[in-house]
Amino acid sequence: MLFGAAFKIVWRSLKDAWEDAFQLALNNIVWLLLTIAGPVLAYGAWKVVQNPIVTWVTVAIAVLLVPLAVAGMFCVTNRTSHGNAVHLYDLFQGIKRFWWRSWIWLLVNVVVIGLVYISMSFYTNLVSGYFKYLVGGFWLSVGIIWVLMQIYFWPLIIEQDTPNILRAWRNAFILVVREPLYALAIVICVIGITAICVIFSVAFMVIYMAIIGLIANNATLALLIRSGAIESPRPQLKI
Repeated sequence: MLFGAAFKIVWRSLKDAWEDAFQLALNNIVWLLLTIAGPVLAYGAWKVVQNPIVTWVTVAIAVLLVPLAVAGMFCVTNRTSHGNAVHLYDLFQGIKRFWWRSWIWLLVNVVVIGLVYISMSFYTNLVSGYFKYLVGGFWLSVGIIWVLMQIYFWPLIIEQDTPNILRAWRNAFILVVREPLYALAIVICVIGITAICVIFSVAFMVIYMAIIGLIANNATLALLIRSGAIESPRPQLKI
């Protein structure tokens, strides 16, 4: 079991963030600007223009910018995980490479989470007693597994020579099923770091997404190295 190794990976990721703090912070700030630019634009259109069409267009732009920024930051942190230097253009190269896949990723996540929520509400109302808890527990487990898979999705698709969304999700599922406690520990750490960065808003603006991307990439590469799927890019990732 690799539960304890997950915390080693998180610590390694924090050290990586510190060692390349300037470039990662610069990319993180651009990620933040891309993430909030859409909502600010949508709010401005709603307040100033007050035209439903313009408002909906700006809302659509706001939604579409978020996955682009996420894909870009995962590409940046993937380079750091491999021990390579990073620059600001790496973020835009990542966006260019994965722009339409990032939109599919967002759409599928919305659909899956929506279906899990609807299924949980619908099927638990069809049964009673212990069966209600069993059915609810089943759909809750499906939702948790899906969330855990997202830790591995971007690192896996970036590692592919020819990016394939279905193969990335399939392999993410395999990694979660093989080492569920490892994935759970990684997600718990991500939630904790998210809470800390939200409390200390400066950290959120400067380094948050860089840390999350490093944790996900390091965690994924460590499992791939352990299984013999790839050669270790650096000794610090061996678990």
